[in-house]
Amino acid sequence: MQVSSSSLTTLIIHGCTLHYLAIPMNKEVRDAVYKFEADFEFSKMETMIHRFPAGAGLGDGLRTRYPHMVAPRFVAIGPYHHGEKRLAKMEGVKSAAAYYVCLRAELAPEMARQAVLAVADEARGKYYDYEHDDGSSDGGGGEEGGKACFAAMMFRDACFLLLYMDAYTRSYGDTEDDVVNKSMRRFLFANRESINSDIMLLENQLPWLVVQALLGAFPGDEVKTDMRRAVGTFVAAMGNSFRISEPCKLVRYEWDDERDPPAHLLALLRRHKTEKPPEAGDDGTHGNGNGNHNAETMRHPLITPPPPAATAAAGRRKDDDGDEENPRPRPQAAAKAPVSVSATSPADLEQIGIKLTPSWTASFSDMGLEKGRLFVSRLTLAPLSLSDARAACLVNMAALEVCCASRFGDRAGAAAVCSYLALLAFLMAGPEDVRRLRALGLLHGPRGDGDTLAFFSAAAEHLPSYGKRFALLMAEVQEYKRTRRVRTALYRWVHNHLATVVKVVSIIAMLVGLYQGLIFLTRNS
Repeated sequence: MQVSSSSLTTLIIHGCTLHYLAIPMNKEVRDAVYKFEADFEFSKMETMIHRFPAGAGLGDGLRTRYPHMVAPRFVAIGPYHHGEKRLAKMEGVKSAAAYYVCLRAELAPEMARQAVLAVADEARGKYYDYEHDDGSSDGGGGEEGGKACFAAMMFRDACFLLLYMDAYTRSYGDTEDDVVNKSMRRFLFANRESINSDIMLLENQLPWLVVQALLGAFPGDEVKTDMRRAVGTFVAAMGNSFRISEPCKLVRYEWDDERDPPAHLLALLRRHKTEKPPEAGDDGTHGNGNGNHNAETMRHPLITPPPPAATAAAGRRKDDDGDEENPRPRPQAAAKAPVSVSATSPADLEQIGIKLTPSWTASFSDMGLEKGRLFVSRLTLAPLSLSDARAACLVNMAALEVCCASRFGDRAGAAAVCSYLALLAFLMAGPEDVRRLRALGLLHGPRGDGDTLAFFSAAAEHLPSYGKRFALLMAEVQEYKRTRRVRTALYRWVHNHLATVVKVVSIIAMLVGLYQGLIFLTRNS
């Protein structure tokens, strides 16, 4: 039975009375709600091809200072920048790449296009503002014509990506082979820095399901396997390029492409660079973190106190943490007095006994404070070799994390790149700190000290969140200062007056020697 009175509705179901307020909506509002829920459905946020986030300031600020980190300069992948005049010459290169891929796979181009056409609707749904259903911007022909043109674009882009990654991985070694057309490979190799930067931009991504559909259309397993190996090797090579000293032997990155496929190539590289190291805890800070957070610490970790729960969890081992889905309950520490955290320098940390040290792994999530028993402790993080392409990649991985974030209490790995960028910016108070990081083996690259400082300052300034790992690490540093006040004060005094102490000890030793010499001479006389 249902009884209605104005907008208040009463439902009586099996003797239970339920009241709810019915809000009338006109068609315009209802359509807007349906469109928003379709475009921003929570469950599909991580699979979408996002625009560079502008609302939080990240996009607007970096788009002005570093436009090449937002929009491609050489090649367009996907529809967001397709058709721009400055990128037009690469459309012919992509068509040639599609020919070479089909020739090598012994696959008719029409069959390959049909395989991509089968997933075109799903792929088009991954882009927020690509709605050319009438074919007006896709070459005419109505909805079917627009779908065919979109599929043709996806086909060329997927072939170009596969051919480029295959050609890139074949550039290693002392000899050349004829698998990839020599002219094409030399062209791609000569422009690899621009291509590497462009294909890792957030707005320049291709849905991975298109790559899967194209590989699935290959008639034989040999070429299909070679291409998949090339993708894994390319991702590993891109990941290793962030390291200051790359390993002599390149280990191919492996992932489950059927059960856990990435959303796109940028997401795959981010997964590779942020995977939890074996020795790290569930929160990625060597088992010293806690999942309970103060929301304001997530928002502004540089000016707010550390979460009390984080200090209670310091020092716990991984096997005491449980897992991410069902963490074991932990005792809560008493609230401490607010302590502000401000940007510091490596020299300031060294004065209290914290030495910056490169981590054993190259994972951006491998950062933490390893406390020593006496005076000296270590703050570890992954070393970084910085170039324009890698800087753009870092910023876009951080932008991807911003787009996929849902709350301040997200698991630590959800914003690992944001935390990594924030930590490096936190350690750079001036150009001399950049030089100090270079001397410690934590930073390398052709950028000048001033340019490097400006980049990290701009990136940290426009990040809406510094991530859970950074907040936990800052909480540990503050707890370290609080619990080791006597030791840090003594170490700071010795550190600041070491030269004076050495001089005094030397003078005392000299005086003692002279005194003993005088006594010896007196006794002999």
